Amino acid sequence: SLFVSWRDNMSTVLERIIHGDDRDEETCYVQRVAATPLRIAVLPQELETKNRVLRLIPRDRLLRLQFTDENMSLLGYQSLTEDIIARVRHILNNGISVCGRKFVFLAFSSSQLKEHACWMVAEDNNMTADALR
Repeated sequence: SLFVSWRDNMSTVLERIIHGDDRDEETCYVQRVAATPLRIAVLPQELETKNRVLRLIPRDRLLRLQFTDENMSLLGYQSLTEDIIARVRHILNNGISVCGRKFVFLAFSSSQLKEHACWMVAEDNNMTADALR
């Protein structure tokens, strides 16, 4: 039946998301987080094309941070108040805590700039953002 087919397909998708299985060697699932003016929101993982960052850093230590408004839309130029600019600056300079782990700014690509996004990494003694840059 149509329902059984849909259920099996969703089961496969959920398995990939939960266990982080990649579809192929060129893509992988990446954790996403949105920083709004009032909160940090953890979003579902998203399939990304692998790049240098995704090949170098274990996925449990990496997330893609996007700055949005409270409706999860891109921040418009007119909505950039001094408070919002200060919040973005604070996050980029000091990092964020997600699920008990601190993530700091790593880098951004030109396409991420258009989407108000950047890579954040959870540092440890063996891996720092400065060493990865």
